[in-house]
Amino acid sequence: MATRLQRTNDDRPIIRGLVTAKDAAAGTLTILGKTIATGAVEAGGFRGNSDVSGVDGPSMTPAAFFAAVTPGQTVVKARGRDPAALADPVLTAKEVELEGDR
Repeated sequence: MATRLQRTNDDRPIIRGLVTAKDAAAGTLTILGKTIATGAVEAGGFRGNSDVSGVDGPSMTPAAFFAAVTPGQTVVKARGRDPAALADPVLTAKEVELEGDR
């Protein structure tokens, strides 16, 4: 269930929510029933949590990122490169960022 919808001038798809499942070996997360595929995340595109609004968190390795995600607790924001990155129910992420615990 979405708790907030926000319209922006940016056409890149973003899914932000509580992670309900993760598969580090496959490089996938499940958020709001959508599969987030991280295989195409660019260098520096795995980010930790930032305490400052609008400021990206520190860069992480994919292994460290997945280790920091706890299903049922961790909120993640995933962004695709362009509208074609969202082929429902899969978002091919360009970058993913930890948003903290709920």
